[in-house]
Parts: sequence; C-alpha cells; structure tokens
Amino acid sequence: MKKALLSEVVEVETDVPEVGGLLETFFQAFPPGQGKPSLAYTIRAFDGKFWVLEGNGEAKAPLFCGGSPLEIVYLFETFLYYHFLPSVNERLILHAGVVAKGGKALLLLGPSGSGKSLLTTALLERSEDFSYFSDDVSPLSMSPEEGKYHVSPFPRAIRLREWIPLPFSLPSNQCLLLPSYSIRFFLPVQRFATSEVPVSLMLFPEWDSSRLEFLQLKKGEAALYLTCLAFNKTEYIMGGGLSLIAQLAQEVPSYRLLWDEPFQAAEAIEKLFLGLR
Repeated sequence: MKKALLSEVVEVETDVPEVGGLLETFFQAFPPGQGKPSLAYTIRAFDGKFWVLEGNGEAKAPLFCGGSPLEIVYLFETFLYYHFLPSVNERLILHAGVVAKGGKALLLLGPSGSGKSLLTTALLERSEDFSYFSDDVSPLSMSPEEGKYHVSPFPRAIRLREWIPLPFSLPSNQCLLLPSYSIRFFLPVQRFATSEVPVSLMLFPEWDSSRLEFLQLKKGEAALYLTCLAFNKTEYIMGGGLSLIAQLAQEVPSYRLLWDEPFQAAEAIEKLFLGLR
C-alpha cells in the first residue's frame, strides 16, 4: 500500500493477506502516493503476533506489536497520525469531526469523550446530504484567493465506543469491531468528500445529562480552544499561524454545545447550520 497523507507519502509492505486487506479498507479514500515514500513501514507475523517494523527492504527496526490483524492496523494508524501530524507546519490540524453540506463545513471540536464521533455519525444518519470529511483529524489551510479557512478531507474510519448504545443502526458491511479496545469502526464509504470547502460553523460539544443548549463563544475563547485542540500547535504557531487562528476565531461562528441525546442534538445542529448565511 502506498498512499498520500497530506504532504507525506506513506508506504506499507506486508505478507499477511488479512492485514493487507484491512490496510486497503482503512486507507481506501486517500489518494495514491507518488514517488519515493517519506515514511516506510513493514508489517510481519512472527511468533503468534503481528509486528510493525520501521523501514522496508532489508533494514527494519521493530516498533510495536498487536495480537490480531485488526488490532495491529488500528495501532499502526494511530501511531502514524501521532507520529507525523505534530510536525506539520503548513496547515492547522485540529481534533475535530467534520461534515459538510451545501459547500460549507461544520466542525465538531473537542477532546476524546466529548461526543465528536457520535454526533458526526448522527448527522450523517440524519441527512443524506451531509458528506463525510473526517473524524478527529481535520486539516485546515488558508485560501489566499478567498481569505478564508478551508478544510480538506481526511477520511479515516469513525471510532465509536462499543459500550455506548447507538440510537441508530449502522450497515454491517461498513463496520468493524475491536472488542479488546471496545471500539466500533464505521466507514461511511458512500459519503466520503473529495474536495475542500470553507469552514462555516464550529461547535465544541460537551455531554450534559440535563439540557441541549448552544452557548456562543467570545472570539478570544474560541481562539484559545482552537489552539488547545491543535495536533501541531507548536509547529503551526512557530510558523506564524497564531494570527491565522485568531482570524478563524474572529470570522467563523463558534458555540459550546451542551447535549444529552445525539439525534436531538443532530437535529438542532442542522437547524443552526442551515440558518447560517
């Protein structure tokens, strides 16, 4: 497998057919990589486990192992993103789930456990007009022509906690279950976005058992949240990105979202989103 992930060309070799199939499934929506890989890995089966090795060809250094093909692909994908995303300086990479409709993007931003993935899935279930951009890894760049931030597709599988009961059923042929980590992977393959769109709304969800409410953020609060939720805050800010983060917070409406039920929240989110000019 050889894929282009932002500015990196990632190549993975394996002689385990099931691992190869899962790699193709997880990375199916990313474009093919061209030229010499900047990141190269090998996955091998040895002594009842599956090992990720750094490099290909003859020079390989072991990194980590997993007990099953799905576990090692999950661990590899997580390692890969956290390995290279913090060093990206030409884009702002946010912890955000992203969907889009009508040529505008909606960002759901927050740390693990805030409900980004569940609300992203609920929005996709609620309306077939929403396209899927990303779950948790969202690359933004400034458009010189428009002077606005655009978000690019980064279509990794949506991760849903297995123990959370879903108010909807997901297609079995688009889901994978990893019981040892209590994670359900959902790949909305029919809804993958293919081109970047401008950011029109930012929501910062927090689960609250007593209410559903939107609380508008001040510009300074939004800028602070954005900085804290950036994968690459150090590299991006050192590269002069702080003023661009402030511009994003200044120009795009931002709200804290207190929510308790995903479908009700999705209905309210869509109403707010469609009401934007």
